[in-house]
Amino acid sequence: MNDVARLTERIRKLRIDQGLGPYPKPIPKLVSTPLALDIIDRLKPFTAIVVKYARILASGEVTRIDTDRLSQYVEYAKLLKHAEGELYGVPGFGVKLSLGVINRVNNAIDEDKLDTLDINAQVRSLHIALKWLTSRDTMKKAEVFSDEETFQAAIADVKKRIEEETE
Repeated sequence: MNDVARLTERIRKLRIDQGLGPYPKPIPKLVSTPLALDIIDRLKPFTAIVVKYARILASGEVTRIDTDRLSQYVEYAKLLKHAEGELYGVPGFGVKLSLGVINRVNNAIDEDKLDTLDINAQVRSLHIALKWLTSRDTMKKAEVFSDEETFQAAIADVKKRIEEETE
């Protein structure tokens, strides 16, 4: 048995020991392509924040960002995980990676441990996150949701369906 097969079997047994099924349930794909494209379009302000933050870090400055103000983007990333088209979830990974960097820097500032944080590694991670946030395959604009109310209604519907599927 090779290493991958052993690891797979070990994880399967751990899941069973924890009272879970042997394999994780597939993620329900409930976010339509037009909705995913609209969500991705709404990540543009977040992408601009990440670009500025990467520039600040690359220049040698370190600053704290209030992640509470970015909570809407966390929600968008969670929704993109459920996108029908697999590539439409990639910008969501960019959000998660960016927030991971921001949280690591914030924690280092809060704990006065900046000397142990590799800022260059954080900038490299943000570079990868920006590639995911601006993936060419996902930069089309659907123009399906003509107004905010229609968009929010579609989001609420998808959230409800995701909740129902994952119960």
